[in-house]
Amino acid sequence: MMSQPVGGPPAGIPGIEPWLLWGGSSTVEISGAGAPSSQLARIEYHRPETWRFFFAAQLLDVDTPPLADVHFQVAFDILPGVGRANFDSSNKTNLLTPPQELTFCLMNFKVPAGFNPVGTIVTKRWTTSVRSPLLDDEDATSHFPIDTICAKNFQCQANITQSTGGPNITAHFVLTAFFTPNVHVRPDWEIHRFAGELAGK
Repeated sequence: MMSQPVGGPPAGIPGIEPWLLWGGSSTVEISGAGAPSSQLARIEYHRPETWRFFFAAQLLDVDTPPLADVHFQVAFDILPGVGRANFDSSNKTNLLTPPQELTFCLMNFKVPAGFNPVGTIVTKRWTTSVRSPLLDDEDATSHFPIDTICAKNFQCQANITQSTGGPNITAHFVLTAFFTPNVHVRPDWEIHRFAGELAGK
């Protein structure tokens, strides 16, 4: 696994704009069954807020045309928290649950047998909305749209898995996550007073 994170400077440096850590991109190589990315975002806002998000994944290339269909699944997960509690959206241990129920946002790329994907299939996907997990096991329609997150602080990470009826192949992806507060009223930031990561406790 090769990861090349693109993001802001280290946290806790006075005078550094905090939003430099509110998003990032990572180039990830997957050559086996799975490859986790680097952390894409880490936010310490010091007060509860409603957040909007943007997730994107781009398949750059594969090393060789696959002998059988290959599915790459990109999973974006978040760890939001308020007060002393937090919640991890990933649920990788439940093998009986469909993949789309195991993560906050799932993107699936299919590379047909014998094809190099560049120029032949859709290689970019992005979204600002996701679907909730099934809320009622007896109601297949109990999914609801989600386009905001409620949190005081949270982290975002993505990972990639591949499944195929033939040998695994090597592929490269760029994974991206951006976050912005739905309402942002911070007069202390207008005069560049960033106490460590954030001011305005």
